[in-house]
Amino acid sequence: MAFFDEIGKKITDGGQKAAEQARIFAEVSRLNGLITEQERIISQLYSRIGQNYYELHKLDAEACVQAEVEGITMAEKRIEEIKAQIVLVKGVESCPKCGCEIAKGTVFCPQCGERIPEISSKERSENMVNCSKCGKAVPKGQKFCIYCGSLISENDQGDTSKKICSGCGAEVEPGSKFCMKCGQMIEE
Repeated sequence: MAFFDEIGKKITDGGQKAAEQARIFAEVSRLNGLITEQERIISQLYSRIGQNYYELHKLDAEACVQAEVEGITMAEKRIEEIKAQIVLVKGVESCPKCGCEIAKGTVFCPQCGERIPEISSKERSENMVNCSKCGKAVPKGQKFCIYCGSLISENDQGDTSKKICSGCGAEVEPGSKFCMKCGQMIEE
């Protein structure tokens, strides 16, 4: 019987050791979780400090952070360009006052009531070029067509003699009063 008592004692001791190891593991995991939470708070605070510094010193940043400030400024500019592409792809315009997306040709913004100035086809064509592959109008300065993905060549970039329909972006024949693709009246 002593043999079985000894085996029982070893099993009990082993179980107690395993339970103690599990308790230690759980406590260490809990404490590591608390550390991770504090590191997240620190990271958010660093981010806020950086954002505040950028807003206060974007025009007069110290040399040690000048590259980062320029990087943020470039990224913000690129975001605005991409937003303009989204507006073009969606076929909408943005309200100049509140930024709300509105259908082309809307006279007043449904969000803030601002009168929407009409953009003449001449103004629109001065800021657009036609993709040589698909023919759609894309903003000047783009490297790739937002519709077909083709590289916009330098020939496309420099061509301002083509008239572009303000409704659909199609090239319009010289002297035409209406777009042959969508029927939009062409402004002179």
